[in-house]
Amino acid sequence: MNDHLDPNAINNRNNNEEEEEEDIDIYADLCDPIDCIAKQSNPSNIESISDPSIDEIQVYGKLISYEKEIKNLQNENSSLREENENLKSNLSKANHQIKVLKTNISALYKTAKLELDRRQQEKQNLQNKYDDLIFKRIKSATNNLLVD
Repeated sequence: MNDHLDPNAINNRNNNEEEEEEDIDIYADLCDPIDCIAKQSNPSNIESISDPSIDEIQVYGKLISYEKEIKNLQNENSSLREENENLKSNLSKANHQIKVLKTNISALYKTAKLELDRRQQEKQNLQNKYDDLIFKRIKSATNNLLVD
């Protein structure tokens, strides 16, 4: 039989091919989105894909550990912020004290310099009085010697 020449045989063959095409799943090679994500995150753990409860436990376990880590980091962050504020406050107080001390030492230096100048002037006045007194005694003694 030459069915390749028979038009009925050709029609039957076309119908069979159409039925086969309808039965073919063109998306069969694509994976389920959940399976694909699991394969990408851990390709060696294929068994966990078939058992979602184990995968969920692992995810929730990691989530809990991440939450603990986040809480610890937040506590550390808040303590560091508090320490930073304390250090800023101490620095501000120290800067204020330095400013006060600079003002005080400047005033003390000026006062000491004025006192030194005043005493120097007083010493000079006393020296002049002494010289005058000595000069008067010598003059008086000389006059007494001449008069006698």
